[in-house]
Amino acid sequence: MKQTTPTASWYQRAAVYVGIGINPASISLGGSLARILPWRPLLLVFLVGTGLLFGLILGQGLASRRRQAPLALRAADTFGSRYGAPLLNLMMAVGMVGWGGFHVGVSGAGIAGLLRALGLSWPGWVGTLLMITAVLVLSLLGITRWNALLWVTTSAALALSVFTLVAVDASLVFPEPAGPIALADYFWAIGTVIAYAILFSLRSADFSWDLSHDADVVKAAGLFAVTRMTAMIVGAILFNTTGDWNLAGILA
Repeated sequence: MKQTTPTASWYQRAAVYVGIGINPASISLGGSLARILPWRPLLLVFLVGTGLLFGLILGQGLASRRRQAPLALRAADTFGSRYGAPLLNLMMAVGMVGWGGFHVGVSGAGIAGLLRALGLSWPGWVGTLLMITAVLVLSLLGITRWNALLWVTTSAALALSVFTLVAVDASLVFPEPAGPIALADYFWAIGTVIAYAILFSLRSADFSWDLSHDADVVKAAGLFAVTRMTAMIVGAILFNTTGDWNLAGILA
């Protein structure tokens, strides 16, 4: 089912992919896996998991771009508009509540901390409420409007990650494995990496259906993979150096 003629370029959508790639959740994931896996197996897990996610996101994006249909239309065509598509949308909504809730909570806590630093002793929930309001306003403006802001916020997250690594004098010397790693542990870790962004692999259809060329989809998905690897490696290095992967806690 065609929607309209694609008009967007990759850089008008890529901030979404980059924002999913590098953020507190990606850093936390890298740090938490570094707690149970040594460096070499960990890097292999990062590469395989991110590579599989890249394939899923790329496949969904190309399918939607070529059919010029976002996820809702494709779901209706595939599963039917009476039961299948509403059920899929409901499952997506439930998943996004958990995903969005984590990020809004982290961001809201940061805002609350900033308010306290400014001498405003407001309750912690005020920061979360302000973040929810900001997200709502941005969603009403449309993706083209808030894509530019995403570039700014994601660049800030990347800069903060680099600053934290420098501030803690990050160590790149990782402990050697105490023994062989079970195959089940590899599968579990790779599954964890994939589960992190499995919802986005579906939602990516909504950010790629109106791209101008297949190459735009490849570029956007590639940016996700690069930034995702970067964020997880940052988290692993932070845990190896400080025993923690929470940027706010480390810098406090």
